[in-house]
This record gives sequence, structure tokens and C-alpha cells, in this order.
Amino acid sequence: VSVETAKREARKRGLAVEREVALYALHGALHLVGFDDLEPAKKRVMRRAEQRYLAFFDALVGEVSERCRSSRRRGGACRGRRRRPGRA
Repeated sequence: VSVETAKREARKRGLAVEREVALYALHGALHLVGFDDLEPAKKRVMRRAEQRYLAFFDALVGEVSERCRSSRRRGGACRGRRRRPGRA
């Protein structure tokens, strides 16, 4: 993933750099699992998958952000989930 390209494209499109980088990573992952974007019909399918997964990630990030805001309002700190010993 080229962060420099992501920065340039994000500026052109008026998007956050983080979202553009996420799109690039997701696009590559979809290729790894068999998606193709060389033919118009397949490209449409891949773009729909990108949008579906990006929406999922947006919802997940929003949920985590809201939990952090709530925790901070109560005087706590925002931390990721703790892993139990012996668990991945």
C-alpha cells in the first residue's frame, strides 16, 4: 500500500487519508480472495464488495469511538480489548 499515493488521492477526492489507505488494503485483500476488476461486470461486483466492507468497518470504528468517548466522559481511558493469556 502506497501511503504517498493514498495521501495524494485522498486530497483529490476530499477523503480522509486513513479511509483511502483502508480502501487500498481492502482492495488488495479482495484480489487475494479471488475478486477481479479487469472486466466491467466484475469491477462492479468488486466495487460493491468494497463499499459493503468499508461500511462495516465504518460502523465498527464508530462503535469503538463511541465507547471511547463514553469511557472518557466517565473519567476512564480508551483501551483496546484485553486479550486473555493463552488466547490469540
